[in-house]
Amino acid sequence: RVLKTIAAVLASQVRENDLLARWAGDEFVILFADASEFEAPQVCDRIRAAVSSFDWESIAPGLRMSVSIGLSEASPGDSAEAIAAQAVVAKVSKAHADQLRVA
Repeated sequence: RVLKTIAAVLASQVRENDLLARWAGDEFVILFADASEFEAPQVCDRIRAAVSSFDWESIAPGLRMSVSIGLSEASPGDSAEAIAAQAVVAKVSKAHADQLRVA
């Protein structure tokens, strides 16, 4: 039920022409159609906020969810695996930078 709910939350935040798909396990990919370098991060921020603010306790008491997002730009000839690997590197790099930031 959690994965279906996550998918619904993601679907509610992507733009009409974007493609949302489950990649593997609990991972999803979004192919942003004609997104600028500013639009894709804005959609990702909306997704992060929507997941964070969803009432997860309606599924199970104490349940909380968050998302980790990595962005990658595709070039002609790139394989799906190469694009996904670039996104994972971006996600890990961002997570590492966030851990180093002083609040």
